[in-house]
Amino acid sequence: MPNPLLMLDPRKPPLTPRNTLDDAALLILRLTVGGLLVIHGFQGLGNPGHRIALSRGFGVPLPEVASWLSILGEIGTSVTVVAGLLTRLAAVLMAVLMATTWLTSSLGEPLIGGSEPGLTHENSLFFAMSALVLFITGAGRLSLDARFETRARPQT
Repeated sequence: MPNPLLMLDPRKPPLTPRNTLDDAALLILRLTVGGLLVIHGFQGLGNPGHRIALSRGFGVPLPEVASWLSILGEIGTSVTVVAGLLTRLAAVLMAVLMATTWLTSSLGEPLIGGSEPGLTHENSLFFAMSALVLFITGAGRLSLDARFETRARPQT
Protein backbone atom coordinates (compact mmCIF):
# COMPACT_ATOMS: atom_id res chain seq x y z
CA MET A 1 0.00 0.00 0.00
CA PRO A 2 1.44 3.40 -0.93
CA ASN A 3 2.35 5.86 1.78
CA PRO A 4 -0.59 8.32 2.05
CA LEU A 5 1.76 11.20 2.89
CA LEU A 6 3.47 10.79 -0.46
CA MET A 7 0.28 10.51 -2.54
CA LEU A 8 0.02 13.60 -4.68
CA ASP A 9 -2.94 15.56 -5.93
CA PRO A 10 -3.64 14.53 -9.54
CA ARG A 11 -4.66 18.12 -10.34
CA LYS A 12 -1.16 19.35 -9.61
CA PRO A 13 1.58 19.08 -12.21
CA PRO A 14 3.33 15.70 -12.19
CA LEU A 15 6.57 15.35 -10.33
CA THR A 16 9.67 16.03 -12.33
CA PRO A 17 13.25 15.51 -11.19
CA ARG A 18 13.54 19.27 -10.58
CA ASN A 19 10.54 19.77 -8.33
CA THR A 20 11.22 16.46 -6.59
CA LEU A 21 14.65 17.82 -5.66
CA ASP A 22 13.05 21.08 -4.52
CA ASP A 23 10.68 19.17 -2.25
CA ALA A 24 13.55 17.05 -0.91
CA ALA A 25 15.57 20.20 -0.23
CA LEU A 26 12.67 21.76 1.68
CA LEU A 27 12.30 18.56 3.69
CA ILE A 28 16.01 18.62 4.56
CA LEU A 29 15.76 22.30 5.53
CA ARG A 30 12.69 21.65 7.71
CA LEU A 31 14.29 18.66 9.45
CA THR A 32 17.57 20.50 10.04
CA VAL A 33 16.20 23.83 11.25
CA GLY A 34 13.38 22.29 13.26
CA GLY A 35 15.55 19.50 14.64
CA LEU A 36 18.33 21.80 15.80
CA LEU A 37 15.99 24.39 17.28
CA VAL A 38 13.90 21.81 19.17
CA ILE A 39 17.13 20.56 20.79
CA HIS A 40 17.89 24.14 21.81
CA GLY A 41 14.37 24.49 23.22
CA PHE A 42 14.68 21.30 25.27
CA GLN A 43 18.03 22.50 26.61
CA GLY A 44 16.22 25.61 27.84
CA LEU A 45 13.46 23.47 29.30
CA GLY A 46 16.07 21.47 31.21
CA ASN A 47 17.58 24.61 32.75
CA PRO A 48 15.11 27.51 32.54
CA GLY A 49 17.01 29.41 35.24
CA HIS A 50 19.94 29.87 32.86
CA ARG A 51 17.68 31.29 30.14
CA ILE A 52 15.98 33.58 32.67
CA ALA A 53 19.37 34.83 33.92
CA LEU A 54 20.47 35.54 30.34
CA SER A 55 17.24 37.44 29.65
CA ARG A 56 17.65 39.42 32.84
CA GLY A 57 21.26 40.21 31.90
CA PHE A 58 20.16 41.48 28.49
CA GLY A 59 17.59 43.74 30.16
CA VAL A 60 14.57 41.95 28.71
CA PRO A 61 11.35 43.09 30.40
CA LEU A 62 9.63 40.32 32.37
CA PRO A 63 12.55 37.91 31.90
CA GLU A 64 10.69 34.92 33.38
CA VAL A 65 7.74 35.30 31.02
CA ALA A 66 9.96 36.10 28.02
CA SER A 67 12.19 33.10 28.70
CA TRP A 68 9.31 30.65 29.00
CA LEU A 69 7.69 32.05 25.85
CA SER A 70 11.02 31.65 24.08
CA ILE A 71 11.48 28.05 25.25
CA LEU A 72 7.93 27.00 24.42
CA GLY A 73 8.05 28.91 21.14
CA GLU A 74 11.25 27.15 20.09
CA ILE A 75 9.78 23.73 20.85
CA GLY A 76 6.32 24.40 19.40
CA THR A 77 7.42 26.00 16.16
CA SER A 78 10.15 23.41 15.66
CA VAL A 79 7.83 20.44 16.02
CA THR A 80 5.32 21.88 13.56
CA VAL A 81 8.04 22.82 11.06
CA VAL A 82 9.54 19.31 11.21
CA ALA A 83 6.10 17.79 10.62
CA GLY A 84 5.37 20.27 7.86
CA LEU A 85 2.11 21.23 9.57
CA LEU A 86 0.99 24.87 9.47
CA THR A 87 4.51 25.50 8.23
CA ARG A 88 4.12 29.08 7.08
CA LEU A 89 2.53 30.17 10.37
CA ALA A 90 5.12 28.30 12.44
CA ALA A 91 7.96 29.62 10.27
CA VAL A 92 6.93 33.27 10.59
CA LEU A 93 6.59 32.85 14.37
CA MET A 94 10.00 31.16 14.46
CA ALA A 95 11.53 33.97 12.38
CA VAL A 96 10.11 36.65 14.69
CA LEU A 97 11.24 34.74 17.79
CA MET A 98 14.76 34.22 16.47
CA ALA A 99 15.08 37.77 15.13
CA THR A 100 13.99 39.08 18.53
CA THR A 101 16.50 36.78 20.23
CA TRP A 102 19.23 37.98 17.89
CA LEU A 103 18.41 41.64 18.43
CA THR A 104 18.22 41.41 22.23
CA SER A 105 21.30 39.22 22.65
CA SER A 106 23.51 41.17 20.25
CA LEU A 107 22.34 44.68 21.07
CA GLY A 108 25.34 46.98 20.98
CA GLU A 109 27.72 44.34 19.62
CA PRO A 110 28.92 44.11 16.04
CA LEU A 111 28.13 40.92 14.15
CA ILE A 112 31.86 40.30 13.64
CA GLY A 113 34.51 40.90 16.28
CA GLY A 114 32.38 41.75 19.29
CA SER A 115 33.23 40.51 22.77
CA GLU A 116 34.19 37.14 21.25
CA PRO A 117 36.42 36.45 18.23
CA GLY A 118 34.69 35.71 14.92
CA LEU A 119 30.96 35.82 14.38
CA THR A 120 28.79 36.53 17.39
CA HIS A 121 25.16 35.53 17.89
CA GLU A 122 24.96 34.13 14.36
CA ASN A 123 22.87 31.09 15.38
CA SER A 124 19.76 33.14 16.04
CA LEU A 125 20.22 35.04 12.79
CA PHE A 126 20.67 31.77 10.88
CA PHE A 127 17.47 30.33 12.37
CA ALA A 128 15.55 33.53 11.59
CA MET A 129 16.64 33.59 7.95
CA SER A 130 16.03 29.85 7.47
CA ALA A 131 12.54 30.24 8.92
CA LEU A 132 11.95 33.17 6.58
CA VAL A 133 12.82 30.91 3.62
CA LEU A 134 10.27 28.35 4.85
CA PHE A 135 7.67 31.09 5.26
CA ILE A 136 8.23 32.18 1.66
CA THR A 137 8.37 28.70 0.09
CA GLY A 138 6.06 26.69 2.31
CA ALA A 139 6.80 23.13 3.35
CA GLY A 140 6.83 21.47 -0.06
CA ARG A 141 5.00 18.34 -1.16
CA LEU A 142 6.67 16.08 1.41
CA SER A 143 4.69 17.53 4.31
CA LEU A 144 1.44 17.29 6.20
CA ASP A 145 0.51 20.70 4.79
CA ALA A 146 0.54 19.25 1.26
CA ARG A 147 -1.50 16.25 2.36
CA PHE A 148 -4.19 18.33 4.05
CA GLU A 149 -4.20 20.89 1.24
CA THR A 150 -5.10 18.09 -1.17
CA ARG A 151 -8.08 17.06 0.96
CA ALA A 152 -9.30 20.61 1.51
CA ARG A 153 -9.61 21.53 -2.17
CA PRO A 154 -12.99 20.95 -3.77
CA GLN A 155 -13.07 18.48 -6.64
CA THR A 156 -13.46 20.08 -10.08
